[in-house]
Amino acid sequence: AAKHGNEEDHDIVLSRYRHETHPEEKLRFLRTLGAFPHDHLVRRTLEFGLGGEVKSQDMTSIIYSTALNDNHDAAKYTWVFIKENWDAIHRRLGQSIVLLEHTVKGSAHSLNSHEDAQDFKKFFEKNPTPKISKAISQTLEIINSRANWILRDRESASEWLLEWHKNK
Repeated sequence: AAKHGNEEDHDIVLSRYRHETHPEEKLRFLRTLGAFPHDHLVRRTLEFGLGGEVKSQDMTSIIYSTALNDNHDAAKYTWVFIKENWDAIHRRLGQSIVLLEHTVKGSAHSLNSHEDAQDFKKFFEKNPTPKISKAISQTLEIINSRANWILRDRESASEWLLEWHKNK
């Protein structure tokens, strides 16, 4: 439902999160909030996650769910949000290397071009975070790998999908 939901639906899920007491259900609602297709709702979800109402260890659920959003522009906004709010995120999660690593890796799920890789690299050159340098370099390698795959196989994958769709 969230994939086709609007602001009213988002409010309902947010309210359910706020009133839920079972931790697993709360996480399910957080992940659902990240699946709404509209950019402004993705932004609202990410801001909510950083606002203090969500446990630090649960913030990564929001980051992963927004970065995996079916709306590619909304998903890419996750990385923009991380860059714009890095100081606050680092203050909030900085004591946990694991949470910072998950944040960095999760935010990069929609990054898939060499331009994205350059942006990612430059950001962490300007904002060095030695505690998670391995996760940063691994994520950069993954982004470049995706970009290379797209450049190498875009045409053949497109042809296959068109043929598959025609024969479906």
